[in-house]
Amino acid sequence: LKRAKHDYELELLHEQFDFEVFVRILKGYNRFANENSASFDKDIPEKIDQKIRRISEELLPVSQRFMQQIKQLHSIDTELASNAVLQERLQKAAAYFLPLVREILETESILVETDNKQINKRINGYAEPLKEIFAVKLATLEACEKGFSIDKYLKIRNQAILGKAGKTKTERPKITVDTSRGSLTNILKRWRNETAEEAGLDYYRVITLKSIAEIAEKLPVSMLELKAIDGIGRAKLKAYGEEIIEMVVDYISRENIDKSVPADAMEIPKMPPRKPKEAKGASFLKTLALFREGKSVAEIAALRGFVESTIESHLARLISDNSLNAADIISQDKIDLITEYFTEADDYKFGPAKEVLGDEVSFSELRYVLNELKREGLVIPEHGDAGDSNY
Repeated sequence: LKRAKHDYELELLHEQFDFEVFVRILKGYNRFANENSASFDKDIPEKIDQKIRRISEELLPVSQRFMQQIKQLHSIDTELASNAVLQERLQKAAAYFLPLVREILETESILVETDNKQINKRINGYAEPLKEIFAVKLATLEACEKGFSIDKYLKIRNQAILGKAGKTKTERPKITVDTSRGSLTNILKRWRNETAEEAGLDYYRVITLKSIAEIAEKLPVSMLELKAIDGIGRAKLKAYGEEIIEMVVDYISRENIDKSVPADAMEIPKMPPRKPKEAKGASFLKTLALFREGKSVAEIAALRGFVESTIESHLARLISDNSLNAADIISQDKIDLITEYFTEADDYKFGPAKEVLGDEVSFSELRYVLNELKREGLVIPEHGDAGDSNY
């Protein structure tokens, strides 16, 4: 019994001063950030790397040497509470590690928010254990400065865990957006969230975080400049352009930024009216006519003597030509899922999209939604990206 108690105490002491679990989670998060770099600020992997290096250099070697000392000092014949030499070493160790833990193990600087719910779920999967470990380390090390006891350690550890768990049930984990003009970003983000909630929309449908970051960087002060922002098409310009310009102008005035506002700042640039275009070629028209009769892709393919993929390419082209909408072909849930991905992505290739979204969507469904987003000016792919180029 004495041996079992001794071993259990050593196990908890090791847990108190162990930082390897934190490093393992950080390494997993770093791999995920690199694999999905389009969704992350470019300096996030570097910041995670820096944390891993600091823990490996400043915490792990010291904690490993200290654990060897603990094993030597913690005699099986002496009660932990009455072992004065060991208690003194534990208190000094807590005082040494505590400021380093506060500085190095904080996570707000490496957790980002995206417009992609699938990516956010994965980020939160790393965020929750990192935040929990941080909370536990802080609380238990603060207590250890006054002396270590098993009962006190377990009580404080459990309180820290329950406090974290209770928080995640009622609050969305706090995730920061890193940008060079943070206050304007926060203003735009708060406006976006309030506007979306009032209209009952998903946040990204008002404006994406990528567009917000570009606005904060380029500071457009006219409709013409705002139109050049990636993700700001004719619909967004008309619906939200004046409000966005007013926020930017107010910001540069308050911050004394030298940028002149043109007299015609609120004048929407002339854009050619969007008219439904007739699909090119009789083949597309035949597919369109059969589809409007209510026939399925398989039925149209059989009637026309084509494979189904050819008919699906016709439908995608008809969406580009504004003869059809994605909602005419697939469910709104799938449209929302795919839209979330493409409005956040830096490229519009189907392979990476399929890897993230998995079997929930097909390549043709990705093409339908991307073509509609391009048509509406909600995404602006670079030359050579996926889309109509496949036809």
